[in-house]
Amino acid sequence: MSDYNLYKRNDNYYIDFIHPETGKRIRESLKTSDEKLAQKYANTRYFNVLRDIELGISVEDKDLSKIFKEYVDTKPTQYNQDTVQRHWLPYLEEKKIKLSKLKQVDITRYYPWRRARKYQNKDVKDITLNRENCALRSFINFAMDIYAPKRI
Repeated sequence: MSDYNLYKRNDNYYIDFIHPETGKRIRESLKTSDEKLAQKYANTRYFNVLRDIELGISVEDKDLSKIFKEYVDTKPTQYNQDTVQRHWLPYLEEKKIKLSKLKQVDITRYYPWRRARKYQNKDVKDITLNRENCALRSFINFAMDIYAPKRI
């Protein structure tokens, strides 16, 4: 007897369970129509949630502004600090993207979003976007060092 339900809908399998820590219902597509593969994915997904709880990884992200204040205290370069505050935080908050859920596609979508916001009526160049991407990487590395569990 498992603590999750596996069901098929519209030719895809889904997992459905109540999160043991938050009590919220989690319902996700496993993106497969193969029953054996779906069972394997469901087990992996559910036991990853249990593992994260055991390791003390919070399922709720800390507020981005609080992480940023801690980041500033580590004295990053002024460029990185300004870039994250002026461009990346507004983008992440507008799109409601949590750092733990940030994907490459979100970074790719940043480029047209940023280009739409010209600086002093000038177009944003590729090199500027690449530097801003490096500033984000610095911020993410800081957040991962602080909030990700340490492996032994």
